[in-house]
Amino acid sequence: VEAALALRARQPERAVEALRPVGGLALSYTASSVYLRTRALREAGRHREAMAEAERTLARPWLTGLQGIDLVLPLEYARAAAAAGEVDTARRTYQELLALWTHADEDFPLLRQVRAALAALPTRAS
Repeated sequence: VEAALALRARQPERAVEALRPVGGLALSYTASSVYLRTRALREAGRHREAMAEAERTLARPWLTGLQGIDLVLPLEYARAAAAAGEVDTARRTYQELLALWTHADEDFPLLRQVRAALAALPTRAS
C-alpha cells in the first residue's frame, strides 16, 4: 500500500524503497508487488532494472495465476524497454499485447495506450 501511495504521489524511489523488503524474497512475493516494483523502477528512470524485474515473472507465468497482472506487467515491461532504447523489444511486446486483445472493446483504456505507444516508437531501433 505504501508503494502504491508513493507512486500516486509521483515518488517512485520511495515506492522502490517501500518494496525493498519483498525484493529479497525472490519469486515468492505477490504479483501486485512485482507490478508495483517494475512500475516504480521504470518511473524512477531505472529502465533496465524494471525490465529485469518484469522478466523474472513474465518468464514464469504460473507465478501470477489469474490476477490480471498478465495485462499490466507486459505493458510496464514494454514501456521500460522503450525508455531503455530497446525499441524492438518494446515493439514486440506491444504487438503481443495487441494480439491478446484482438477482441477487446475499442474503448478499453489499455488498448488505446498500447496502440498510442506502439505508434510513437521509432520505425527503427537506433
